[in-house]
Amino acid sequence: MLPQRVATAVIGVPAILAVIWAGGAWFSVVLGILLFIAALEFYAAVAPAPTNATFLENPLAAISPVPLPRLLNQRPLGLMGAAFTALLVAAAHHGGDWWAGALALAAVLPFLWLVLRGDRERALPDWLHSVGGVLYIGWLGSHLVFLRHLDNGQDWVYLAVFATFANDTSAYFVGGAIGRTKLVPRISPGKTVEGALGAILFGALGLVLLNYALGRPGARGRPARRPGGVAGQARRRRQGCGRVGARPRRRPRPPGQRAVCGAGGILLRLVCD
Repeated sequence: MLPQRVATAVIGVPAILAVIWAGGAWFSVVLGILLFIAALEFYAAVAPAPTNATFLENPLAAISPVPLPRLLNQRPLGLMGAAFTALLVAAAHHGGDWWAGALALAAVLPFLWLVLRGDRERALPDWLHSVGGVLYIGWLGSHLVFLRHLDNGQDWVYLAVFATFANDTSAYFVGGAIGRTKLVPRISPGKTVEGALGAILFGALGLVLLNYALGRPGARGRPARRPGGVAGQARRRRQGCGRVGARPRRRPRPPGQRAVCGAGGILLRLVCD
């Protein structure tokens, strides 16, 4: 398990760094592909399709001449949900209006499919599975596109992604070293309470260190920044302090009020693994 994780990190981390740095359409396309696969994994876990079903129950298996892997044995609503997950990422790339429209389609079209199918007993659970996967993976994951479009968006995405990696890695090593109490054995037998606590502790510590590294003066060849990391800079802009070296914007303030541009950070943890 550990050699596989190390090999994945050696190959994947430079690729992730490059995609986040590039931004734009490259970032959205790669994110859409990854979330599409994640959605297929979600639907394969919560609503697996029978392998010997008809076209209406498992369309890919019905037309495939060879047995399909578990990931591709999907009900129509699973394929639909994965497609809408990728659509949300593409829509977010084009703006909030497109994103809101894609979200509405993701809720309405699966419902129409269930109405046409006419199965009253499974209609509501199937619709909840479909929309739940789109919200859990597509709606949340597509916010990375909005995050990348912000000022200092590159740093924000680095912070979110690598804080998640720090959390997951901490859970793995702490759980493997001292884990004794099972957390949710029916869902994930390998997870332990000790690993979860280690993830919270060391994940938060990693978040603080990452925020400091991304806000360090002169980092990655950029002009020197004031302390406080990306969160501190965003807060200073909202409070009228502007960019480093620029004259602060003057705003009317009540008597005695001070303009506070303090350092800060975020406590952001995405659900993974």
